[in-house]
Amino acid sequence: MQQGMIVPIKGAQDGSYEVMRYIPSAASLKSAEPPSDAEQEALEQDMRKEAYRWPRLVYPPLKRSGHVVMDTCHPSGTF
Repeated sequence: MQQGMIVPIKGAQDGSYEVMRYIPSAASLKSAEPPSDAEQEALEQDMRKEAYRWPRLVYPPLKRSGHVVMDTCHPSGTF
């Protein structure tokens, strides 16, 4: 399972954010037991609730050399 979060870029003066993704190693994935049905349902409910706080893309991402530019709208109403 991949986990990620959106964090402000350190030192950026314009309020830029970046997506940080954590991908566990293959060894840690093999040792983990699959969640029970109740745990899976609870996890899905939590993710649905949290999704309302994630920024939304306003325009399609622009792929540039070495980076991607995304215009987003945040729950606070800012771009």
